[in-house]
Amino acid sequence: MRKNDELTVTCLNNTYDGLGVAKVDDYTIFIRNIVEEEVAKIKIVKIKKNIAFAIVVELLKTSIHRRDDYCTIGDKCGGCNYAHFDYPLQLKLKQKRVEDCFKQIAKMDNLNIKPILPSPHILRYRNKVQVPTRDNKMGFYRTHSNSIVEFDDCKVQTNISNNILKDMKIILNQYDVFDDFRHILIKHAINSNQVMLVFVIRKENINNIEKIVEDISSKYREIKTIVLNINTEDTNVILGDREKIIFGDGYITENLFDMKFRISSKSFYQINTYQTENLYQLALDYADITKDDVVVDMFCGTGTIGMFMAKACKKVIGIEIVESAVKDARFNAKLNNIENIEFWCEDANKAIAKLVNEGIDVIVVDPPRKGLHSEGIKIITDINPKRVVYVSCDVATLARDVKIFKELGYSVDKVQPVDMFPNTNHVECVLSMIRK
Repeated sequence: MRKNDELTVTCLNNTYDGLGVAKVDDYTIFIRNIVEEEVAKIKIVKIKKNIAFAIVVELLKTSIHRRDDYCTIGDKCGGCNYAHFDYPLQLKLKQKRVEDCFKQIAKMDNLNIKPILPSPHILRYRNKVQVPTRDNKMGFYRTHSNSIVEFDDCKVQTNISNNILKDMKIILNQYDVFDDFRHILIKHAINSNQVMLVFVIRKENINNIEKIVEDISSKYREIKTIVLNINTEDTNVILGDREKIIFGDGYITENLFDMKFRISSKSFYQINTYQTENLYQLALDYADITKDDVVVDMFCGTGTIGMFMAKACKKVIGIEIVESAVKDARFNAKLNNIENIEFWCEDANKAIAKLVNEGIDVIVVDPPRKGLHSEGIKIITDINPKRVVYVSCDVATLARDVKIFKELGYSVDKVQPVDMFPNTNHVECVLSMIRK
């Protein structure tokens, strides 16, 4: 087999990241934009020792699971790598991903994993979008590239986010300041219909910034605040350390359950508004807390999970390292008249170490994609809570961490995959562990 060879293959199945798999002689071939059971003429574009990569030249037999009407740039943009799969196949692949990770990484073959919880909406569900701007273009990065793929309508973003981006492109060209912007970030509180705009800029001052603000804010009354974020560093990190509020109060407010939450530019908030209540209800159910329990909410963000649980327990301690998020969390507690919760602005591992002898009953963790790692897990098990609830956006690091928890005396009680990110390969999980 050589590069540029063309051959006809049948797609046997799809990998968790959306690639099709075919076999030819001793080679496994990974193919973009093909669905299991499809037959296609393909072209080899890259060869390694025992594997090859290919693109589809001509589709000869189409699967019943193929979806072609979803997105016009799905084969270029790196965002929705399940764009060509129907929803049942998406859920099947995510369920298999969770099961494989626990078998292969956690070494748990007989774990009873519940069927994945579908999202109430598979389109227009994202409440946050951040797009790079470069060379008078605004869009998403092409897969494995720094070139920008422009779009008119991203199907996972809300309509107002798409419309604001289209107007911002016109405005930046009108005032000839395109090169001064690095990213445009939009947060849309879907339930309250409030919008925050964050302009990530390359230098301290932008010409005609007052006119830019007036043009966009006067057109969209939903825009409640606009923030300038100054990032002059040569880095891939989107947000810089310094910010200026140039319109509104610097935050928006979202409604969740019967509570309100203030969200600032750097606050973490679940991406899928429609699925968030289901996710947090699962976390509460799995925590199985009583009115006498003391709960620790690690990586608490703006305090959403902790405040939800505070209504059912004696006390909650929220831990978060992002100062603006902690400020929002404290404000949110007062806003919702929740008095049995406190928030610590500290590194999670250092903060949790202070609670080893404090009689903690339940610990809830919702870490970044990298997970907890061994140091944090050891501290949690030293505290010896009766139950640990782990909310994870990366099942591979979840399975890795659960294996360590098991070695340190905890057993898995329940696992529930949750589809927070339709049309992508990402899957959320809620898992509970009990002390042996």
